[in-house]
Amino acid sequence: MARVGDLEVEQDLDFQHRMWAAQRVGWAVIGLIFVAALLGLTGDGVLARATARTPDGAMELVYERIDRHRSPSGFEVRVDPTAGSDGRVEIWFEGSWIGEMQTESIYPEPDSVKVEGERVTYTFNVSGRERVTIAFDLTPEGIGIRRGAAGLSGGSALSITQVLLP
Repeated sequence: MARVGDLEVEQDLDFQHRMWAAQRVGWAVIGLIFVAALLGLTGDGVLARATARTPDGAMELVYERIDRHRSPSGFEVRVDPTAGSDGRVEIWFEGSWIGEMQTESIYPEPDSVKVEGERVTYTFNVSGRERVTIAFDLTPEGIGIRRGAAGLSGGSALSITQVLLP
């Protein structure tokens, strides 16, 4: 017990200063987590969405860089119709990457799907002169960092890296 004026006060100023410092650190950590969530580092945000393009610009893939395990998700593939032949375009994905997702729907539906070695190839009927957008609705399985590749048959490939959170 310390005496402060006429009062006997039980205090430990060193402990109190350490507690205040710990509280400030805790508030800073909570603030950083909040800002990270707003930016999309926990999924669904500005930093969570990514776009990859082939060097020739014939294919563009818009996907979630940061996604959640077993949460409905998806990606869009935008294709230049001149990239195909006879009004058809073939898009391939590494089987190990696309195979770790449960496919809910693909719009427009592919004309055919082939599994060849390590690749899954989707064939779409494209007509017209405008870029075609193909939407894949998927549910990711697994947790961790996944790497894969995609491309147009006969064209260049692009790399895909995703982080799947629990």
